[in-house]
Amino acid sequence: MSTAYLITPLSKKIPVDENAHYIGVDAGSYRILEQNLKIEYAIGDFDSMSEKELQGLKKICPVYQYPVMKDETDSELAVLKTFEKYDTVILYGALSGRLDHTVLNISLMIQKYPSIILMDETQKVRVLKKGRYELKKDYKNISFFALEESEISYSGFLYSLDHRKVSISDLYLTSNSLIQEKGIVEIHSGSLLCIQTNEK
Repeated sequence: MSTAYLITPLSKKIPVDENAHYIGVDAGSYRILEQNLKIEYAIGDFDSMSEKELQGLKKICPVYQYPVMKDETDSELAVLKTFEKYDTVILYGALSGRLDHTVLNISLMIQKYPSIILMDETQKVRVLKKGRYELKKDYKNISFFALEESEISYSGFLYSLDHRKVSISDLYLTSNSLIQEKGIVEIHSGSLLCIQTNEK
């Protein structure tokens, strides 16, 4: 399975994955180069970069430039193009900075691209649909939020559930943690937002 990291300008320490490809979202392209990682291509309107920086970038990798005045965000354009080639797309730095941008990225995932993963240095957000998942003990806290009428089971957690039916109004599946090296989550029906975080 092919994996791509979309690196946004707010990315700080980018995880090194030898099996993944790195794609720059606007000025996030320079975050990739600063960490001496190979960049596949760059995409965005590049309004946050100088013309000299943009021309320099074009000498390093393919650049897909879009108008500043557009309906889509740079992140959405990047996600759309990246799914043409890659199976797993991780939007990195998507949970940092302005709250409206964070909400926009989460909405983008829920409403249009439920298979993308949102990450930054301390948090990870994804949509879990019907299926079985293993969660490693990489994060201190794990929360679930139903996106529709759903049924969920999980074990290996401080608080476990067995075939619990939950709705959007149920807000008690928060601030859980693993008590084993990995937890098993099974979505029997519906879909839930899974938020893993090391933030205090």
